[in-house]
Amino acid sequence: MFNCSSPKISDKLFKSYDLLDFYRDVKEAIPPNMPEPRGPSLSTSAFVDSNLAGNKVTRQSQIGVLILLNKGPIHWCSKQQATAEVNTFGAEFVGIWITVEMVKAMMYKLRVVGVPLDGPTNVFCDNEVVHTNTVIPESTLKKKHHSIVYH
Repeated sequence: MFNCSSPKISDKLFKSYDLLDFYRDVKEAIPPNMPEPRGPSLSTSAFVDSNLAGNKVTRQSQIGVLILLNKGPIHWCSKQQATAEVNTFGAEFVGIWITVEMVKAMMYKLRVVGVPLDGPTNVFCDNEVVHTNTVIPESTLKKKHHSIVYH
């Protein structure tokens, strides 16, 4: 049976960073004519995983994405990545980038119809190196396309 509750993660694993130097004027895209939010606020979370070179012909990676709204699945997909990555890090990193773009679109749509959200979406992946490189602002990404989508 599928358990769609959020994983229990210790806050000790995360270091606090001041991202103001990196993202001084960044704001979330909020609809200009957004209606007044009504009802209880909802939480969102997303799970993503990647299969490096899953396509035997093109050697492109496959990603799986599951987006939850209050622990209930509202969007899921399996998608072939547009680029052929040469390592697991690249496949997982691109998978997270695609997931974040899906989450941003979903949050915008929810706000357009007046659904109140209780904060940012938690995105979970199973690759610790990708997690480390996406939460540490001073991490260096060697591939240009990874660096571009990170910022």
